[in-house]
Amino acid sequence: ALETGYQPQPLLSVLETTQGGYQPGSFVFGKWTDLNSRKKFLNEITTKVPDFHQQRRAMWSTFYLAYYEMENDVTFEINPEKVIVATAYWKDGNTEFNSFKKEWLKKAQGNGAKVLLELTDARSSMGYMYKPDYVVLTEWNDRAAYDAFHKENIKMGDKGVQNVNEFVIQ
Repeated sequence: ALETGYQPQPLLSVLETTQGGYQPGSFVFGKWTDLNSRKKFLNEITTKVPDFHQQRRAMWSTFYLAYYEMENDVTFEINPEKVIVATAYWKDGNTEFNSFKKEWLKKAQGNGAKVLLELTDARSSMGYMYKPDYVVLTEWNDRAAYDAFHKENIKMGDKGVQNVNEFVIQ
């Protein structure tokens, strides 16, 4: 992977699942030089490591993967003194979801959230389908601020939302 442009990033632990039925133990960010480097790796890895996918399955009981092409470099820091939440949404209709997302962001920021990262247009490799339409990483000063928002978020309902997974990470 390193030979084709992969740049490892810190591994994050999932402390709690706050929404959804998926309960992973870790949340991982990775960085590739570009999308073509990622594709090249996927096309060549099984030639060099024939049991690559079997090794992955042996390491992780569940391995969902989504990757995003970024037009610009993005930098953010995970502050261990803050509450960090990763939220993934699958939309159910563009118009309704866009309204939901706008209200979600307004409520989150109104409760003190700092948006660290927003990702859209996910891609996944064959066998690793996990393509949320919108992933947002937020930072909260403390758990009370997040909990206050979470109560408001649940009251918003699910109009425009097909599925959600949300995790407190560290």
